[in-house]
Amino acid sequence: MTELAGLLVTSKSGLSYQVGQLEKAGFVRRRSCPTDDRGVIAGLTEQGREKLRDAEPGHVAAVREALIDVLTRDQLALLAEGLGAVGRRLRGG
Repeated sequence: MTELAGLLVTSKSGLSYQVGQLEKAGFVRRRSCPTDDRGVIAGLTEQGREKLRDAEPGHVAAVREALIDVLTRDQLALLAEGLGAVGRRLRGG
């Protein structure tokens, strides 16, 4: 969970809340980390995988329509570069 919070650039408490909501819905299951007594591993349930598969086509289409198809290749490259810099700064790099 700590690793995931870092990758998502969010707080551990915020991620824990979101994972808790997903767990209540049956999409995620948490378990203890076998190599670290303090660690928690969150994994998708079969119901979560199914929900993700169902959401994927509409999500991809919406992102393409709202963002990708609107920008040129050069603009997308600049956007990626700029967001990469923001991500590195948020991660302390």
